[in-house]
Amino acid sequence: MDLPETGGTYTAVSGSWNQTAYKACPAGTPDSSHTTWVGIGGGASLLQAGTVLFRNSNNDGRDTKNGMVQPFYEAISSDMSKSIRLTALPRGNMLIYPGDKIRSIVNYNPSTHATTFSVYDSTTGDDYSPAVMYLDSTFYSAKNATFIDERLRYGSQDSPLRQFNAGHVQWNDALAQPAGQTGYVPFGQRRSTKINMVGNDGNTLATMTYGQGTFTDTWVACGQLE
Repeated sequence: MDLPETGGTYTAVSGSWNQTAYKACPAGTPDSSHTTWVGIGGGASLLQAGTVLFRNSNNDGRDTKNGMVQPFYEAISSDMSKSIRLTALPRGNMLIYPGDKIRSIVNYNPSTHATTFSVYDSTTGDDYSPAVMYLDSTFYSAKNATFIDERLRYGSQDSPLRQFNAGHVQWNDALAQPAGQTGYVPFGQRRSTKINMVGNDGNTLATMTYGQGTFTDTWVACGQLE
């Protein structure tokens, strides 16, 4: 889900979702992932925070006790040499389990350039240590607030991992704060763009339905994306 802000920008975004569980794809499926996040910006500049769930050759994706679900943040600059790629938020011994209600917030102060990335587990009450960074204007192109479920691009070559079938991801309290305002507004009060996921072969991999401040992403097939 994408919220373009005509004639203005956003300074904060917040969203809650139920953490998905790994669901096996057909035999022989390569490494795969699923990530859920909120962000400010898009394209050349993006500030984002959320959770990522990996499945790889060393873990079948079912054992989240080994830390498969990881809270993270990422800051992409229009000057790619400055970009901060996928970075884990400190979590100590705290664990995220499938079904937990997660809340993520990204807040940018245009005066000080302080950006706070936060992830909370509302089910367990765990508060993952927020990251606070001072980022210049090359990181801030905030005409969009985004709420995303997708597969991850990861590694030195930024290669895409396969998207596994994540079932249903229920989002609630999808909120954005327009610049100059003190409160949040639900995305249903703003012009929004619905984005479905389509694989390389043209088949639909995921669809979404939405209402006022809430929406559901529903996976229909596993697939590889460019």
